[in-house]
Amino acid sequence: MKIPETNKTKPGQKSRHTTGILAGFLVIAPLTAILYLFYQLAGLPFVPFDLFDWMTRVLPGPVVTFGIDLMIDLFRFLSINVADAAKGAEQFIAVTQFIAGGILISVLFFAILKKRKARADTFTGIITGFLTGIPFITISIAIGQSHVAPLWQILWLLVVFLSFGWLLGLSYNYLTGYVSAVAISDEKEIEKSDLSRRKFIFRLGGASILLTFFGTLVGAIIAGNKRDR
Repeated sequence: MKIPETNKTKPGQKSRHTTGILAGFLVIAPLTAILYLFYQLAGLPFVPFDLFDWMTRVLPGPVVTFGIDLMIDLFRFLSINVADAAKGAEQFIAVTQFIAGGILISVLFFAILKKRKARADTFTGIITGFLTGIPFITISIAIGQSHVAPLWQILWLLVVFLSFGWLLGLSYNYLTGYVSAVAISDEKEIEKSDLSRRKFIFRLGGASILLTFFGTLVGAIIAGNKRDR
C-alpha cells in the first residue's frame, strides 16, 4: 500500500539501515533461542547448526580448512584448550552467522519498502517470512539431523519463519512511522509517531531479551541434563 508523498521525517531520524539492523536483531535473536529450546526439548531442527553443517559440506575444501586453521590459531593465541573449545566455537559461529543472515534480510526488507514508500501489510510480512524460510527448511530437511517426522519439521519451521516475516513487517510500520496509512502532516502527529515508536522499541526489546534469555537458559539446562545421563 502506497504512503502519500507528504509523509515527513524528523531531522536526525535513524537511517533505514540502522533501523533494519535493530529490528532484525530484536526479531531473529529470540526466534533463534526458541529454535534452540525446541531443539533440546523435542528434537526439532535447529537451523543454525543445520546451516553450518551444510556449508561445511558444500564450501570448497580449502575455504573450510582455512576457517578451521584460523579458529585453532586464535584459540592457541588466547591460550584456550583447542579440544575443549572447538565444538563450542563451531556452535557459536553457526548461531552468529544465522543471526547475521536474519539481520541482513531485515535490512533489505526495510530498504526495499522505504524506497517504495510502502507500508508493510500482513501479506508482505508473511511472504517475506515464507521466502526466507524455504531455503532454510530445505537445508534442514536435507541434512536430516532431526528424528522428528519431516512433516512436523516443515510445519514447525514454517511457523517460525512466517512469524519472523510478520514481526519484521510490524516492526517496519512502527519504527519508520508507518503505523497507519495516514500522512503525518503536522508537528503534533510527528510527536505522537515518535512516542509510539519509542513504546514499540521498549516492548519489542523487552520481549526479545526475555525470550532470548529464557529460551537459551532452559535449552542449556536441558542440554546439560542430557550430557549428565
